[in-house]
Amino acid sequence: NNKRKSPSSDGEEETGSLLDQDSQHDAIHKKLIDMISHILKRTRSDHDCKLPCLDILGLLLPKSEGEEKVSANPFTVNLGLAFLTLGMNRCSPTEAADLLPGLLEFIGSTLQSVDPNAAGSNNNDTGVDWDTQQAVGVIHLLDPIAKTRHNQAYHLILRCLERVSNNPTESAAARRNNEVSKTDPSTTESNVSLVSSLRETKQLLSSRPILSAAMFDLFTDVMLYNPVPANSTLVPSGLSTASYQCLVGGAASQSSGAKTWKDEFSTRSNLRRLKLKLLDLVAPCRRFALFLPEKSEGIGSGDGISRTVALMTLLSGDTDPDIKNKAESYLRSHMDTYRGRKELPLGENGEAQDQNATTQDYLLGNSVSLAQTLLVFSVGGASSLIVDKSLRAQYTNDEAKLIIQSRLGLRYSADSAVASQQKALLSSTRTKVSETAVTSCLKFVAKMMDDNPKMLAQTNMERDESDAKAVSIGTRVLAILGDLNRPGSSTKPTMEAAVSLLNSLCVRISMFYDSRLDGGSNAMGSTGRLRQILA
Repeated sequence: NNKRKSPSSDGEEETGSLLDQDSQHDAIHKKLIDMISHILKRTRSDHDCKLPCLDILGLLLPKSEGEEKVSANPFTVNLGLAFLTLGMNRCSPTEAADLLPGLLEFIGSTLQSVDPNAAGSNNNDTGVDWDTQQAVGVIHLLDPIAKTRHNQAYHLILRCLERVSNNPTESAAARRNNEVSKTDPSTTESNVSLVSSLRETKQLLSSRPILSAAMFDLFTDVMLYNPVPANSTLVPSGLSTASYQCLVGGAASQSSGAKTWKDEFSTRSNLRRLKLKLLDLVAPCRRFALFLPEKSEGIGSGDGISRTVALMTLLSGDTDPDIKNKAESYLRSHMDTYRGRKELPLGENGEAQDQNATTQDYLLGNSVSLAQTLLVFSVGGASSLIVDKSLRAQYTNDEAKLIIQSRLGLRYSADSAVASQQKALLSSTRTKVSETAVTSCLKFVAKMMDDNPKMLAQTNMERDESDAKAVSIGTRVLAILGDLNRPGSSTKPTMEAAVSLLNSLCVRISMFYDSRLDGGSNAMGSTGRLRQILA
């Protein structure tokens, strides 16, 4: 026994030891799966069993190790999402609000960041801060596992928002009872926690443009969704193929008795109730106004204000009279905020929060991004991609290209040499919104033109490419008119709104063109582009 063993025998023993460990690991893994499956089965049948959703969510978020972030184990992520989907139905409004910041972080981790210098990218401009432009890749639309995780997180956020919002259709008696219950200390503490979590969510949306753009897309998808026949392959107006599949494939709430989100919201009454709840969360004159920055932050980039106004404008064209009237009322109240006031909001030091901001900035935020987003809704994403490609070819300046591609929602980038990525890119483009929504969008953009004479101006008006705002918006309006001029493609109110917008645009571009000529600007390319649009 004390004799020295040969190297070969050592190797055999080591291999056998490793095999034993693998066998033990497989046995433990199988036992663990059996236990978790049993827990999941028992929890699903016991509706009173609450789950530690916040702790489960913490397991899914990437962990920082030095300067790198390490993603959670795929097995953990899949199980965690399954338990969260189950536990979300049992969360109180406060618990749901606590989950929102973490879920936003998780959905951000499912989106692929874009390398602007990648070969073959259709957005391979250098020296551009793409994070501020909400540019993401299409990998999560191609990889089935990444797509499933992204869609599950999408629906978890939607369920959180649904539970957080008060029921806008509840009776006056129910609201009075709720007011009485607020005197209870535990209820008051719960309300404080809910407000704190939603404030954290607002700060996250304000500081992370990609997350804010993703949330805008989520709200837009639900607001524009309308049920379609079960045997129909059509996508509802305003949605993309990818967003429609994501929306209808989600799990239904346990209390509904339905199998999928599509079945749960197949009736107009359920869908109307959901839209009114979400409208209450983002409306500019309501308590939370998720996209609006805090008053102490000023207007920031302005995109949050623009997203709020864009959603109100879209819903002003909704076919449901209750939703339409409520959205119009909120939008009207917001636009009247500074009527008759000569002074803008003051900060804590008694001075204006944004020294260079105008009333239009406080009301509309980023006017160009808002206008272009509404125009893209009105013509459809596929047509807009063609317009973008044509306009980018006319400009070499980074600032001009950013203006052309500025949007309020996520902007996808795909490798032009990879057919699968190009197909995924097309699946992410929205169809044209309904005629009533188009009319609402065109009317609002025309009003923006009339109320803001300097909307098309840029910082350095002497540069040859300082016409990007005018040319980009003008080209999109012409594309919309070309679409509406097709026989049977538009109603009389829509065409009247388009003609009114064209008149407003011609006035602004004519003034812009004259100012460049009178100023002696040596910008032959710019004046040529403007002349072409005016013609």
